Amino acid sequence: MWDLKKLNFEWDVAANLRVTQLNELDELWYHAYTSCCSYKEKMKYLHDKYIRNKYFKEGDLVLLFNSRLWMFLGKLKSKWSGPFEVVGVTRFGELDLKNKNDEVFRVNGHQQWCDLVVEVILPKGGVNPPEAEAGATSHSQSKE
Repeated sequence: MWDLKKLNFEWDVAANLRVTQLNELDELWYHAYTSCCSYKEKMKYLHDKYIRNKYFKEGDLVLLFNSRLWMFLGKLKSKWSGPFEVVGVTRFGELDLKNKNDEVFRVNGHQQWCDLVVEVILPKGGVNPPEAEAGATSHSQSKE
């Protein structure tokens, strides 16, 4: 306060100026926030339109990708294991897979950072649209 008296400023004028500057700063922050949100929505739309839905049915042969091996150098094919046969499909994207020893295990396909990503390598009976299949279930792979 003694600075204001020394510089010959009026207290009310300085306080109003400061409040005005804070309000302008809040408006600028809100504008930046809304433009950031709109940019994020646009980028999500552009990214998501290239994500393919994967349709699995019983009898498909699939490979599993182990993302826990990301820190080990080497060929990409060393991170894939399989082939596994799809034994069952739930409506929420979970797959029951059978290995060569006839052991059945379940893979959850809806985790964003899942440990195992499923890739179809050889569909049984060719590629058919999912609408024509009675028990087909979709599984989308997310890359965020």
